Amino acid sequence: MLKIQRTAYLLLTGLAIGFGLFVTISTFAAVEETAVTQPGLQLITANNTTLRLRLTTTAQINQEQLQTTGLNTQIQEAGMPALPYYSTYIALPPMAEAAVSITASSQNTLNHVAIAPAPAVAAPASDTPLAPDYVTAVPDPTVYTTNALYPAAAYTLSPPMYSRDVRVVELRLYPIRYNPASQTITHTPEMDITITFTGAQWQAKRPLPTNAPLPINVINPEQAQQWRSLPPNLQTSANNFPTNADHILKITITQGEGIYEISGQELINAGIPANIDPTTIAMMHRGSPVAVDYDDNGTTNTIADDTIRFYGWPFSGSKQEEQFINGTRQPDGSFVLENVYWLYTGSGVTRTDIATTANLAGSLGTPATTTEYTAVYEPENYFFSTWTNRWDIFPNEPDAWYADYITNGTGTTQTITRTYAVTIPHPAVSGTAVLDAELISREYQSYNQHDAHITLNNGTPSATKTWFGLQNLNITDTLSLTQVISGSNNIAIVLENSYNGERIYLNDISLTYQRQLIADNNMLTFTDEVGSRAFAVSGFGSLTVSDLLAWDVTDQTQPTAVSLTSPDLSGGTLTFGTNHPANSHFIVSAKTAAIPVTASMIAPYTPANLTPTGTVQWLAISHANFITAAQDLAAHRQQAQYGGYTTQVVDIADVIAQYGYGLPLPSAIQAYTTEALTWGVEYVVLFGDGTAVPRATHTPMPCPAGCRANWDDSDPTYLLTDLQFTDPYQGLIPTDHTFVTVSGNDILPDMAIGRIPAQTATEAQNVVDKIKLYEQNLFTRQSWLYNIAFVADNTDSAGNFYAENTLVATELPAHYNVTQIALPNSGPVVNGEPTAASEDVDAAYWQLYNQVNITGTTIINYRGHGSIPQWSRDSRTSAFGSTGTGLLNVNDTNTFWLNGGKPSIILSADCLDGYFAYPGEPAISESFLKAANRGTAAHWSSSGLGTTYEHTILHRAFYQAIFDQGYTTMGQAANYAKNIYNAAGQPDAEMYAFTLLGDPAMRVFTPYQFWIYLPSIIR
Repeated sequence: MLKIQRTAYLLLTGLAIGFGLFVTISTFAAVEETAVTQPGLQLITANNTTLRLRLTTTAQINQEQLQTTGLNTQIQEAGMPALPYYSTYIALPPMAEAAVSITASSQNTLNHVAIAPAPAVAAPASDTPLAPDYVTAVPDPTVYTTNALYPAAAYTLSPPMYSRDVRVVELRLYPIRYNPASQTITHTPEMDITITFTGAQWQAKRPLPTNAPLPINVINPEQAQQWRSLPPNLQTSANNFPTNADHILKITITQGEGIYEISGQELINAGIPANIDPTTIAMMHRGSPVAVDYDDNGTTNTIADDTIRFYGWPFSGSKQEEQFINGTRQPDGSFVLENVYWLYTGSGVTRTDIATTANLAGSLGTPATTTEYTAVYEPENYFFSTWTNRWDIFPNEPDAWYADYITNGTGTTQTITRTYAVTIPHPAVSGTAVLDAELISREYQSYNQHDAHITLNNGTPSATKTWFGLQNLNITDTLSLTQVISGSNNIAIVLENSYNGERIYLNDISLTYQRQLIADNNMLTFTDEVGSRAFAVSGFGSLTVSDLLAWDVTDQTQPTAVSLTSPDLSGGTLTFGTNHPANSHFIVSAKTAAIPVTASMIAPYTPANLTPTGTVQWLAISHANFITAAQDLAAHRQQAQYGGYTTQVVDIADVIAQYGYGLPLPSAIQAYTTEALTWGVEYVVLFGDGTAVPRATHTPMPCPAGCRANWDDSDPTYLLTDLQFTDPYQGLIPTDHTFVTVSGNDILPDMAIGRIPAQTATEAQNVVDKIKLYEQNLFTRQSWLYNIAFVADNTDSAGNFYAENTLVATELPAHYNVTQIALPNSGPVVNGEPTAASEDVDAAYWQLYNQVNITGTTIINYRGHGSIPQWSRDSRTSAFGSTGTGLLNVNDTNTFWLNGGKPSIILSADCLDGYFAYPGEPAISESFLKAANRGTAAHWSSSGLGTTYEHTILHRAFYQAIFDQGYTTMGQAANYAKNIYNAAGQPDAEMYAFTLLGDPAMRVFTPYQFWIYLPSIIR
């Protein structure tokens, strides 16, 4: 849990969703405005073209606090005046545009008011999130010195978003605006808002096939229900996988860029009929046809002696994508990434042959003998989540794997030098080169100074690069090619005046220079930065022109072959040229240098049918090992009293094959769930654990320094999770949220998603059994189901967790028995923060133990500090005769939990306890969930870091979904909470971080729910 240090005049004393809001101010005199009845936003009229709303608010100054009613959130942009405002979602007609006009009958002015700025929350000061650091709020001078109202307008309207098939905008209304220069507030007690819709496309309306409840709380729900329609990009499927082919072969290439060739005999060995018509053999890569060079030996009735050649290249995507792709580690630690192609045959299949173009070398002037080339040194040795989500301000793309980890652990300030051997092939004899090194500093604070330079072969150092704090940057130097050696070169990174504890990651080193066009091992690839010219490529010895291939592979799947004749080759030098644009890419290769596709690279594939014939409401995507458990839960969901859903269970391997075209990328799952939404899917369950290093499933990925002690790169990925740089303090985190943001270009969830992070079939079945048991218990209405335990860490500068729990508990109906368990500030002050004495942690432990195991509890709500394996940073002195770290930790799974027959739900508002993907270190959330006949049936918590302010919004909204809005399932409540959080203007991070472990269709106990499940009536 991060904490916010507030200045004396900044005290955010409460944010109420739909309640009053208070902002501390300084003032010279108390002013009170006339109260207005019925504060809040009201819908006046609504039709297909117009929406009329009225916002009524009150404002008064009392004891140096601006107190308001009728507003539901507050400006959170750091440095801006922390003013309250109203936010709501508005449903739009299909494809309509919205225009807003506002009228006001009166305005009031409050003078001599100083509104504090919203705080900028700092990141933790050390590697552990249990010891965060904080900064005070600093006014933004561009706003606080301007003689103008802030916000500049009385409203803002977001771009259109989609929540399933409901098209919405977020309307923010600012009845209270502030002029910092004059220290005055302008308050509009009553705002009449007219929203006009134009351009609706009623004829294109296409709602989802299932009658699901509205997925989002809008001000105009009746219109939203009538206007439901999918966005145009979801009207049809974009999947091009050849599921109807007679024979399908997956071909995985592992040796990098080159011309690959498949013999006809290998195809026969893989199951392709020997007498097949070769014109019905086709290839594909990521849904696009691949042009091939088919060499028919002329033998009839068999393909045994034929050869298929195609251009192959290692996977080339973003660095975020590359971390999912398996590869072959090279001696320097870098990877040659795999790539996947598909060969298929069948009636209606037509082979695509490589086009040819004439050799125009004779008309293009003197052939070039060099082109621009970049040699890159990029081992992947060290994992670093980067501790930031601000890659938008950095010059490079986000990355989590680094070549080296440069540290100063000497205890003194000194110069630190690291030298790397980098191979530079065939530099030109003259000219210049540009040397570049990409670095990122590892620190949370912003005041440490870093100074560094680079050198090549002990030459003149580059200019010193100076920066402060956490930055991603490049050090560059332009130097003479006479300094460059053909072969191994020594490139040094030098940290000047390196302070003790300085930590720098090296991502890569590159040298851009003019390279001679000399083939190595009878093969060369190059890119021409000029265009429309000829080339003279040497190094082909005594080969004849019939032995060579020259292809333009700029369009990787549709190469063009250059026609070659005998005069084009002389003395081992091939001359060719075309009218090609700049930056065209070429490969010149001897046929004998083609890379053979062997049996180990070929795998026959029989496609499963992943597309249902009718609607599906509940979808399970499972690793093959857990299909049985997934089918068991699907059968449970089909029963009327447990949902009555139509269900589908699929194997993740088939999803990756057909929707990722064999590449294990998050986009494969997202492509499938995008199509699944059109079937009416409301719930998605992922069966299988994932890790933050999915490549380690096939290739060791040790982290020799900078990682947590339990790092285990042998921890397998059963079902991948997305990895996104969305956390402002952690950087890269695991998230399943992106798998259900498929309708519209926004971050609103379109389906509810949960994960059962099993590593064994037994673990998967354990979770399924507890989910079924929890829901079976709902029908008994036993007394323990009315018990909810709120557990709070001790108060510190991160927040008063007991007070936040007490506030959240006000959302519960009176039927519940609420137990508040809180750690006191009874221990010593450590690093400036109060702690709880060990004896008091013991007492809280045993109080919770009795509540869970003897009394029984349906929900445990934890607030406080946390990490991957534990709750709270304070320690126990005795728990079953042994000491324990934290209030609870993963080692308590089999000793604390003795609640067989009474599984609980955990809602945890802390840091990292939902981080299920750290290799080798199970999270407290997944440990409690996977335990057999004990522990939890669902756990909703964060895989990142956040503030108590953010967590209060999420927890309150979760309970409001269940007890005020009529939603009944874990997934519905979690999505409702995220939508409210998003409308409250909070950072995007927790939208991605909050993760449900369990089944999102599992119902939450409420005292007044129907006992026969009727989806058309009950949300």
